[in-house]
Amino acid sequence: MKLRWFLLLHTLITGKITDSRYSQSSHQEGVNMPQVKLMVLYPQPTDSQQFDQDYQAHLQLFHQKMSIPADQRPYTVTKMIAPPVGTSPYYQMFSFTFPSAEALEQTLATTQMQEIAADASRISTGGAPVMLIGNEEN
Repeated sequence: MKLRWFLLLHTLITGKITDSRYSQSSHQEGVNMPQVKLMVLYPQPTDSQQFDQDYQAHLQLFHQKMSIPADQRPYTVTKMIAPPVGTSPYYQMFSFTFPSAEALEQTLATTQMQEIAADASRISTGGAPVMLIGNEEN
């Protein structure tokens, strides 16, 4: 199971399948696959300092469950700033690029990702996180 997670994460990070067991699949090593981006928007929390602390623990859980080494960040976290008028409805955005829609679907279906999603909901005190999925265009 750990090898499968490692291979999936390696594919997510590099966009390439390098394990020989998968070389006969429709994705060949070095072939660019259409990428899909998962974005999670967190509404303004009731207590931003507490959210920041909880979010650090959430990222540690994400790393642990997805077998991502602590020194790697194959994702981005964007803290929102106030627009010229009013306030942003969102406090922070997490984004992670997957090599394909299939890889995203497989990852979202795992019990590990379900645990991560439940934790994201738990720490999001300003309302439920919003999940968006999109294709990057050049």
